[in-house]
Amino acid sequence: MIAPLQERLKALIDKVHGYEVRLEEMEFTVHFRDREREIEMLFTDVLGSRGISLIYGPRGAGKSTLAEVIVRGTNELGKINRNYAFVHLHLDEGIIKELKIQIPNLSDDVINQLKNVFNLDINLGPIGFSIKLGNAIYVLAEVVKRYGLDDRMIVVFLDDVDKYVKRLGYDVLEAVANAIPDIIRREGVKMQVVFMVSDQAAADVVNKVGPKGGLTPYLLWNLPRRAFEEVINEISEKTGVEYVDTDLLWNLLGGNVRELEKLVSRYRWDVKTWLQDEVINFIRDVLKANIDLRTFKDVNEVLEAIIEKGRVAARDYGLGEFTGQPDAIEGAAKFLENNVMIKTRMRGIKYLFELPREPWVGSDFAYQIPAYYWVLRAMIEQGRVGVSVNDILRTINTSANASRGNSL
Repeated sequence: MIAPLQERLKALIDKVHGYEVRLEEMEFTVHFRDREREIEMLFTDVLGSRGISLIYGPRGAGKSTLAEVIVRGTNELGKINRNYAFVHLHLDEGIIKELKIQIPNLSDDVINQLKNVFNLDINLGPIGFSIKLGNAIYVLAEVVKRYGLDDRMIVVFLDDVDKYVKRLGYDVLEAVANAIPDIIRREGVKMQVVFMVSDQAAADVVNKVGPKGGLTPYLLWNLPRRAFEEVINEISEKTGVEYVDTDLLWNLLGGNVRELEKLVSRYRWDVKTWLQDEVINFIRDVLKANIDLRTFKDVNEVLEAIIEKGRVAARDYGLGEFTGQPDAIEGAAKFLENNVMIKTRMRGIKYLFELPREPWVGSDFAYQIPAYYWVLRAMIEQGRVGVSVNDILRTINTSANASRGNSL
């Protein structure tokens, strides 16, 4: 007898909360935390029907990690979750190992066929990429029918596609997203292919397929504050650091574990150097990318244009004084293309997580990490691009003190 869905979800959530996950840039693991709502919504909403879906969110929000623990948890729980078969496709032969776990008697001819279609060389051209990825879904559908898995929902997490489409062009992703629903319908299998992207342009392209593929975009955000602070404390203990300013790290990283890894592994907890090298310099480079000899002669003119636009938008939207609010900037100055910002509202969007109420998160747009917001805010308040690390830290402290004063 199959347990009710809520019982199976509780078993899965309890299971994954017992896992430790490896951080990409470190030699140790940390406990997997939170994500109860995300897992529940995945099963009750995302996997409600066959077709394609889109899970997008900031780089480093934990999309790949969530997929990994779900695949591992459902495999280890076995019959408790026999309604589903999960595959985390990294566009390499690693998928073969996962399939052999779920289908131990895979024949050699099927394995060789899978190895061929899943070995997606990074040097493939747009046509080759589209054909191979379509073939991958086709072969999976054939495996489902051959091995009597028709009663299961086959869930394919299609990960790491950003690095391909950035080089090949975003049209190739639209072609793939258009083709997959046709393959699923033609083969008559229960399959949900979940595109997982961080790049806003890729998200926009896949979302264009919406009506045809029955696609719904789902937003996955960075970790909530409490869980993020627990991760910070665990890492600080394992690295032998006695004191870490969790308030400051929340205001700079906003729950983004990948940036935390970078801060710890590359910069040895040196917040000031990380802020200069990874944030201030990056924002300056993005502003420089807007320079056009016919329009802007230097980055300060780009900043002036942002301030002028932002003040008008802030006034029209009732946002008060312009300080870099994401909804006032609206992704201008190539902030979306360069992943400084991300859309928090798209056609038909559903939220896997409740967005935090912070100044770097708006109704329609948000900064991928709050440090980008604070750097831009300091530039706006001072009217110049040449701000220092200490300027940024003062801006954060001044805002925090003002917030405390308003709450008294």
